[in-house]
Amino acid sequence: MIPFIPAMIVPYSWSLILFVASFFLVRTSTQLSLLTYRLILATIFACLIFYFYPARFSFSRSIPDDWTQFGYQFLQLVDKPFNQLPSLHVSYAMLLGASLWDVVASKKRWILAAYRLLLTGICTLIALSTVLTYQHHLLDMFGGVVLAVSVLMISNRIRNALVIKHLTLGVIGFLLIAIAGFYFANMSMIASEIAEDLAIIIAAYWLISFMMLACAYQQDKPIRDIRWFQKSSNGRLTLHTWIKFAPIIIIYNGMSLLGQWYFKVFSKSQKYSLTPYAINDKVKVVASVD
Repeated sequence: MIPFIPAMIVPYSWSLILFVASFFLVRTSTQLSLLTYRLILATIFACLIFYFYPARFSFSRSIPDDWTQFGYQFLQLVDKPFNQLPSLHVSYAMLLGASLWDVVASKKRWILAAYRLLLTGICTLIALSTVLTYQHHLLDMFGGVVLAVSVLMISNRIRNALVIKHLTLGVIGFLLIAIAGFYFANMSMIASEIAEDLAIIIAAYWLISFMMLACAYQQDKPIRDIRWFQKSSNGRLTLHTWIKFAPIIIIYNGMSLLGQWYFKVFSKSQKYSLTPYAINDKVKVVASVD
């Protein structure tokens, strides 16, 4: 019973414009960090849901024969009817609206009120356009609202950027490993189900490990918390720590070995010269914590 309004393709396209413009509209580094945190969290959480529940729009949409047909033809190329629940258009509209709410600093109340009314109208039209263009169902819209509210609650409690970094690495790694295992199982004629199950187990272990690491850095003093980073008496990481954080430890050690190899190979062709200088009583030594 929801009508199809072809002209709503116009506010539907505003999402991308507002997404890009928001990074130039924020005024402070704090606003920029909060905006980035929110968009990253919404995207990675939605991608996880898309993987476990790959919903699709339930019926086909015909392209109108008026001036809006070019917009729908372009939409068919770039935005397929997959990954429906939750609607990222709705989530982005709410998150961008909340992040840009205070960017206008004006002492005149009518200017501030006009800006916020315009922002609210744009974000509302973007959200409504998802169902009025027959790109999403009402349930997808509701899921986008729930996702946006959850991200707003979580982002206000993030202590540092390492939490976002490890959550992102965890989700991206999970998706890459799981999808690679799926394609490998389809191409392999031998033990395809075993290969796919093994890939899922490895991907889940990767995700859990990075999520625990993100939780560790969410603590007040993560490095000093022995519950997360336990070491033996000789200063080495314990087996328990290795089991929890093996992916990141292996990556770190691999990059360290690669850096040492690179330095040994390329430093042989470089010549270093030290110029001696005399030290007298005029030289001062200053300790610094920088």
